[in-house]
Amino acid sequence: MTPLLPVATPPCAALVALFALVTATANAQQAGTHVVVDPPAGPITAIAGKAVAFNASGSTPGTAGRPLVFQWNFGDGTTASGPTVQHVYAANGSYAAGLTVVEAGRGTAVRWSVTVRPGVAAAAGAAPQVANPALAAAASARAVPTAIIKGPMGIAVDSLATFDGTGSTSVPAGRALAFHWDFGDGTTAAGATVGHRYKTVSEFTVTLVVTDGVLRSAPVTRTIRVVVPNPGAKHP
Repeated sequence: MTPLLPVATPPCAALVALFALVTATANAQQAGTHVVVDPPAGPITAIAGKAVAFNASGSTPGTAGRPLVFQWNFGDGTTASGPTVQHVYAANGSYAAGLTVVEAGRGTAVRWSVTVRPGVAAAAGAAPQVANPALAAAASARAVPTAIIKGPMGIAVDSLATFDGTGSTSVPAGRALAFHWDFGDGTTAAGATVGHRYKTVSEFTVTLVVTDGVLRSAPVTRTIRVVVPNPGAKHP
């Protein structure tokens, strides 16, 4: 019987095509988040005691449809979240401010060097000052919006709690507002009216911040107590 000899096998065209597909997919997944900020990254000047506005709402994810998380650090020990924020530096000096935009667990960072100079006290009701002249005109006719929460003080676990922010106001009235909710259990939402189901019996602090595209409200909170449901009651 003649022994079988090893035969050299040419590369499989299907495997080559599969390798090319995997490589192309990996390269596409490595495409970074497109961060658009105003003022642009770099050195900026602010006035002590007056608001500086930062706007990253024009940013887009590297993969369409993925949510973006905005994490701001102003370099003076304070932080904020959301696509548009404002901050008041209390003291003169130099600060390293930054924004990290997180998409699918990966962050893209933008940095500013902020020089804060002394300024005269603002007149009552004066509009906040912004670092970028392009935003100054938009801010001149505005005041900081006010967030207002309506919602239950208590609810049964796993029942639907509805929170209403439609009473929030802008100055001047009628400005479009964006609503940013934090339910205090690690989950967030956006929208004027939102619903949430708590899975744990406890007390939670609900936080709402509204923005008008330039200015950001102070956060307002509401405490909700989540309790064991009544066995005889029906819950939505």
